[in-house]
Parts: sequence; structure tokens; C-alpha cells
Amino acid sequence: MAGVIADGLAVRGGGRVVATGAGSGAGVRAYGVCLLGGAAGGGAAGQLAVDASWLDASGADGGVACLGGSLASARFVAPAGGAFGAGGVVNADGSVAARVTIEPVDATASAGETGGPDVPGDGTGEPSGGADPAAG
Repeated sequence: MAGVIADGLAVRGGGRVVATGAGSGAGVRAYGVCLLGGAAGGGAAGQLAVDASWLDASGADGGVACLGGSLASARFVAPAGGAFGAGGVVNADGSVAARVTIEPVDATASAGETGGPDVPGDGTGEPSGGADPAAG
């Protein structure tokens, strides 16, 4: 079972792909993206190419199953130290990565997503220090 099953996949031009594979049972394998070794299309069979775009794929047996791939103006965010292995994307230790996140090299957080609170106060909806909201 896979979120995306194809002979090959190219994500270009600021594209964004999110895929999740789920399934259970004897002989069932779950991948976010599963790229087959066939040659039905005109591109390289079983290959993943990401060029200045986003990919987020997850599955119990692997985020991306492929024969190989390339990144242009893009990088692995997860797994840290990720690489293309013989059967898919692997962690730095060579084990299959259950989640694969790729983003453009120059990607920046959206406005308001700095990781810190944007609203002053103590987080309860009340101003800090007992200040009167009408006085502000």
C-alpha cells in the first residue's frame, strides 16, 4: 500500500507532495511513495527527482521506496543525514527511513512561524502583571 505508486516521480517548480501509506496483513508493505522498477513512462524508472520543491512521505515500511534519486536545490530535512540507498531513502546509519521530508535549500518559515509565542502575556489569555487590558 502506498500514498503514491508510480514508475518514477519528479517534483519540480515549487511542487508539494504529501503521501502516506498504510495497511496491514500478511505480505502487505506500506510506503509513502513507492517507485517501481518498470518503464511505463518516459523518465528513469524507479527514480525520485526533487528540484526546489517539497516532499513529505511516510509509511510503516518506509517513507520512499525507490531505486535511486537526485536532489537539486533541495535537501533532506528528515531523516537527518538521509541518503538514497539501494531500495529507498535511508537514515545516516543505513536503516530504512519511515518518514522522508525534503524541502528547497532556501526554504524559510512562513510569517508567524518563528517557534515562539506571538501573543504577549502568560499564555492564559490574561495580560501579564495584572495590567488592565483597557489601559493598554
